[in-house]
Amino acid sequence: MTISPGMTMSVLSGDHVGPGGVQAPAGDVSDRDDVTEGSVQVVEMELATLFASARDMRRRAAASIDPCLQPAAYGLLRLLLTHGSMRASVMAELLGVDRSAVSRLLQSLEGLGLTERHPDEVDGRAHLVGLSPLGEQRMRALRTEQQAILREAFRDWTPEDIDRFAGLLGQFNATVGTTRRS
Repeated sequence: MTISPGMTMSVLSGDHVGPGGVQAPAGDVSDRDDVTEGSVQVVEMELATLFASARDMRRRAAASIDPCLQPAAYGLLRLLLTHGSMRASVMAELLGVDRSAVSRLLQSLEGLGLTERHPDEVDGRAHLVGLSPLGEQRMRALRTEQQAILREAFRDWTPEDIDRFAGLLGQFNATVGTTRRS
């Protein structure tokens, strides 16, 4: 099956919609090669669009925090805002990146005054990294802005559609995370 310009996949309803609005039945597609292949192609295209949007959002978010902030460092700030202070090695593990990359990004963040290092009370040889007051203030302001953007994007969605989308996205992320680790 090839993907034509008018073809879309409705993740929320589970229906495959082809050109001209012709719907294929929802349900188990594991035994239907035509739907599975086409659906996978559509999902792949939609993910590419989503990833491009996410990269752009991350770039803009980083710039709004500090014009000198690297977009990759923004991910560390999000992690610290969500989970609090932690060791750099834990950050690297959670993000699936090399410890040296995290170390370089943390140096940049510290230089911008967005993070601080504190001695680890459990292991005096180690340090925990946390948001500085400036880093926390900027990240909280950015989170408020981003949530307002999402609320606007979901303005015409029903609460049930938003909940279903969140559930499907969480299920997808959990599956991809499990697949990636195996």
